[in-house]
Amino acid sequence: MPADIATVREWLNLLGGLCAGNLAAKEAQAKVALYAPMLAAEFSEEAFTPDSLAAVAGACEFFPAYGKIVGELRGWWRAQAPSVPALPAPVIPAALTEAEEDALDRAWWGGRLSEIAAIADPTTRWRTAEETRLTLTRRGAYPRPWAVAEAESIAAGAKAAGADTNVVQLRTPRAVSEVPNLHMRRADPPRAKVTPQQDAPTRRPVAVEPDAQVLAFRARSPVVQRALAERSAGA
Repeated sequence: MPADIATVREWLNLLGGLCAGNLAAKEAQAKVALYAPMLAAEFSEEAFTPDSLAAVAGACEFFPAYGKIVGELRGWWRAQAPSVPALPAPVIPAALTEAEEDALDRAWWGGRLSEIAAIADPTTRWRTAEETRLTLTRRGAYPRPWAVAEAESIAAGAKAAGADTNVVQLRTPRAVSEVPNLHMRRADPPRAKVTPQQDAPTRRPVAVEPDAQVLAFRARSPVVQRALAERSAGA
């Protein structure tokens, strides 16, 4: 926030009294009137104190030029600013080891299987366990035999408890990429079905009737005329 011009003018008058030297009073007043609005726009109210006055006056033998005042006042103001505490160094998480990844993976699937085992309805418990088993054994999934065995055990227990396994249709298991998996191995993309190429049917040639010009040429040909005559004689 800019300083009050009256405050700055009073500060400059005191500065002039401390280091005016041989400067005439009229000239000093003209400098004060010129410097005050510029310094008020440059600094805030807190910069024009007795301490800053003593610092600037101690560096000047005569009434200083505007640049001298700005330089000394800016240096004093920076020295008074509180030091900014250093920011703490960023915490870079260390890469998980294979054992830690395996532990997290087992914890996630263990929690999921515990939730399935707690389902009260036998049919819903059997269906959810079977869908989880299909997800665990889906192509491209990381092998988890212990989790598969647990899912099969839960499904068997639900079936023994009277789950209806005939009318319930299992949903398609989720894609591997949708399952939290620290040991993800992307499944091979499905291959496009290639349709065997069929041979194009053979077309029989279609007889083309000769046009009038062809017929006229044949009629004038001696060969054609002789052939016609021989055909007529043979008939």
